[in-house]
Amino acid sequence: ENRKRKAKIFIILLVSLIVVSVGTSIYVIFFTNILRYDNIELKGASIVTKDDIFPDAKIPFLFTKVEIKNILIDKYKVSKNIFKKTITIEIEERKPFGIWCSRKNNATPDSESVPHNNSNSSSSAPSSTLPSNLDESYSQITASGCFWFDKGGLLFAKAPATSGVLVRSLNEEGERELSEGSYILPEEHLKNLLSIFTILDKVRIPTVKFILPDLKLQEVRAVMPNGVILYFSLRTDPAFALETLELLKPKLVGMQYIDLRSQNKVFYK
Repeated sequence: ENRKRKAKIFIILLVSLIVVSVGTSIYVIFFTNILRYDNIELKGASIVTKDDIFPDAKIPFLFTKVEIKNILIDKYKVSKNIFKKTITIEIEERKPFGIWCSRKNNATPDSESVPHNNSNSSSSAPSSTLPSNLDESYSQITASGCFWFDKGGLLFAKAPATSGVLVRSLNEEGERELSEGSYILPEEHLKNLLSIFTILDKVRIPTVKFILPDLKLQEVRAVMPNGVILYFSLRTDPAFALETLELLKPKLVGMQYIDLRSQNKVFYK
């Protein structure tokens, strides 16, 4: 009977000890910062804050792997000092490369607004190639439908609706619904789009906007401040257009468009 009584007391004490230990551990882990970092240092951040990295004050534990998921951050490096309970994060923020916007009304220009290829280098496309209300027809872009994209084509932050020679503005007419985390184009098309940007920069041809019609057409149109439209295909490497644009640049003032969608031919009016 004494042994049974002692065993019973031992079990009660053991269970009590376990309950207290578990309760204390739960309190320490979830209700105190004893096992969490006290100091968080950010380096290289101009937009991103601590709250963006650790929302709701969810500071990481000392002995866990620190993983950061924030679309504003392109690259990061974490350094930890467990004894000082300090964590240092070197951040490389995602750099804006241009603005992508979707049209509020998804109207697409009819087929007559696109120049048709002819056998002559000086094409006789209809006068509707250059609508007189060009600026008005693309003024339906709203800030709510615009995002910054980086050089990889990733949409990562809201952006104002804008146009001008200082900021690359890509206005899409299709019915796609893109949001933060989406890519503006498939990889093979994005590569050619970036090449188009590079070529126009080298030739120093100013543009106020780039128009991306229905993605099925696989083309993009660059609009100059004077209304001249440059047509490019996203299916082919536009490198051949560099020399052509340099030759035609002196004539751009009196032109309506230059069609560079065919790799071995150029049509213009």
